Amino acid sequence: MLRAIACIALSAFFLVACSEKPAAVDNASTVTVNSTPAGGCFLHALNKDSTFLQLSFENGKATGKFFWLPDQKDRANGVLEGTYQGDTIRVKYTYMIEGMVQEEDKIMVLERDSISVLYAPLEVNDNKFTIKDEKELKIAIRMGRADCATMQFPEFKKP
Repeated sequence: MLRAIACIALSAFFLVACSEKPAAVDNASTVTVNSTPAGGCFLHALNKDSTFLQLSFENGKATGKFFWLPDQKDRANGVLEGTYQGDTIRVKYTYMIEGMVQEEDKIMVLERDSISVLYAPLEVNDNKFTIKDEKELKIAIRMGRADCATMQFPEFKKP
């Protein structure tokens, strides 16, 4: 029951944080840009809630860490693994929340000095959350670039 409440709260946080529609997500299968986007760290802070993101890109692969630290609530931290194409990043977020390991699809759009984490309603199957309809994607949070040297991520080991 607590896991379900935490999942609903986490989803509600991302849904309420911002209802702005993002630029269209590029679903094309070919990449015309020959350069790798700049990875790095990103931060979003609202009141006493914070979200931290670290991303690296290499040969079409995107990896990183994502840490959500709400004030007076359970936190979620885990790893990101997926792909990027142009400015669109598609990852599986494997994370721990309330002592349970879960997996969630995430789509992000990288901009010059920020990254937008998108949200749409999710389908739940066991501990896996998948996006129901990408046409419903909206910006959940926009994170600004941050200095990786000043950020600390808790250790998370994938089971």
